[in-house]
Amino acid sequence: MRPYDSMMPYAYWQSNKSADPDLIGTDKAIKTYWNFYKTHLKDAEKEKNYLHIRDEVCKWLDKKGTRWRTQDTTGIIKELLKFFVDDDPDVELSFRSKARTYLAEDYDNIGRINIGWGICGFAAALEVAYNKDPQVKKEIDKDNAAKSVETKLLNKILEFLLYLRDGDLRNGIHPRHDILNEIQNFTNLILSPQDKAVVKNTMKEFNWNTLITRLTNVKSTIKDTALHGQLMKVYLGGAPYGNISMYPDALVAFLKFSKIKSAYTTDVHLKNYVKGPSKQSSILGVGINDNNPKTYYGLQHWVYQDTSGTIHSYGEAFPGENVSIWKNWRVLHYIHGF
Repeated sequence: MRPYDSMMPYAYWQSNKSADPDLIGTDKAIKTYWNFYKTHLKDAEKEKNYLHIRDEVCKWLDKKGTRWRTQDTTGIIKELLKFFVDDDPDVELSFRSKARTYLAEDYDNIGRINIGWGICGFAAALEVAYNKDPQVKKEIDKDNAAKSVETKLLNKILEFLLYLRDGDLRNGIHPRHDILNEIQNFTNLILSPQDKAVVKNTMKEFNWNTLITRLTNVKSTIKDTALHGQLMKVYLGGAPYGNISMYPDALVAFLKFSKIKSAYTTDVHLKNYVKGPSKQSSILGVGINDNNPKTYYGLQHWVYQDTSGTIHSYGEAFPGENVSIWKNWRVLHYIHGF
């Protein structure tokens, strides 16, 4: 805590801590301090007092983590995330990371799989399926308990790639090598210089046919299915094989494959948006507009935005925030209709 002696709430807080040392890092502490913060301070003083309540919430999160989720504290944390005080960037960013993890939903375990992988489009699409298809929700909740969500997502990706390669001729669905080829072209086009150097030493370039072969071999030669996710990860994202970069129509195809038949995409790269449509579930394609249609106007990342406007990415929830928090990105594409 920082000693701003002129602030009535801080003096009150100090006296209460003296009387009740167990108050620190508790629900009661946060609620008591928050009530003063919210009702007794002028706007000019909010920034200083924000630092105090932020520190107290950090202690609470360190003490209880995500296991003790309460309605009051959840609401307070969401309010705190609307502020950003640059007094100590490391402390501030640490708080925000803890808070976003605390606010994450069960399905954010899907997004967490994407960390370091480069399969953000698939992760965002599966988060949509979780919220729209009760059967998918039931399966993923079961997999969460068994810690096998990773394997489910990776199997789903392989099934989709095989579907595009082979089609489903019995149901009149032809192969879509055009989608696979464009995924390949787009992935190789936007790979970072570091990834390009690594990919060149391993498989020369991202190649969908080689990728499918390797993933299939993992499933057919490794009997322990619990290892499939870990082994398939090697080929699906990040070093040493680069990412699978999904362009908008490819992601719509994956959603339709995942029984979200009404999905469609809208190009909004000229609008300078930082959020998706309000009160509407969407997948947002984000990046910095480079005006290049070959890169889909600088597309770098996919995130899921729920009906409350909260963005979900990398296993965290971002209530009250928008995509500009990542490198000043903007929304370039919407995928919606579900």
